[in-house]
Amino acid sequence: MADTQKQYFNDAQLYPLFMSPRDFVGEMGRGTGKGLIDASRLLQVFQSMPGSCTGFVTPSYKKCLTTTLPSMLIHLERWGYKRDVHYTVGKKPWKSLKWKDPIFTPHNWENCIGFYNGSVCQMISQDREGSSNGLSLDHILIDEAKLVDYEKLKNETFQTNRGNEMYFKKCHLHHGLTITCDTATTKKGSWFMQMESKMDKEVVKVIEGLVYLKWQTKQRMKQHPKRYDYYQSELKRIDRDLYLLRKNCLLYCRYPSIFNLAVLGEDFIRRMKRDLVSTPTLLRLCRSCLWKELAV
Repeated sequence: MADTQKQYFNDAQLYPLFMSPRDFVGEMGRGTGKGLIDASRLLQVFQSMPGSCTGFVTPSYKKCLTTTLPSMLIHLERWGYKRDVHYTVGKKPWKSLKWKDPIFTPHNWENCIGFYNGSVCQMISQDREGSSNGLSLDHILIDEAKLVDYEKLKNETFQTNRGNEMYFKKCHLHHGLTITCDTATTKKGSWFMQMESKMDKEVVKVIEGLVYLKWQTKQRMKQHPKRYDYYQSELKRIDRDLYLLRKNCLLYCRYPSIFNLAVLGEDFIRRMKRDLVSTPTLLRLCRSCLWKELAV
């Protein structure tokens, strides 16, 4: 029997994963743990939609393979998913693995992640014209969104998030979006931040209530095992309501790096606060202190 390993999730990671909206946009400071959210969402898409195709949008294949992708795959490894056993990167799964086939098999596996249940993640590089042409995606994942060209997304990629309704219409993540990034510093890179205004806060509040009610029901079921059938029927009813709400929910979250204090440590936060204060800010502080001293 495999040893059970505990996984730490901070509040900024737990909340969107419990909420599980179809569309999630996370504006999160560096070091908050965006890679874990991306990996969790990708795994959930893979497992809930076997044989599906997810588009992983990146500014370039090089950046994806050297920085973005490794931060995601390390979490799959920690959760027990082994490379070339449960998933492959950049190569077609060989027959001896006896994996299920994707609904639509990629023509070229060079820029794909293959999963044992037939799910595929297709890397879409914006530095190559038409890299999303001909795709029929079931979900789109975008990391470092501020580096992605929004016009290319609109004209090339978003339109491919369309097919396979007959296979996955019962999955609330179908045709969803997962977007994560730290705060953009340019107008062009801030395109994803405009999506906050599209969030329906009332829908979000109802989902929060149902998630809590589901947790309560599970606790009561443990306390009253004789009423197991009753609580199971209640859980099914709650899941039906959650499905409808999640399928129509866009959740926008904003978290600073301090939410990952337990992992980053106090010293890191203090050093960043010291080193990242801009020169104009320092001058204003110095002037303020000088005037206060003169006033005394």
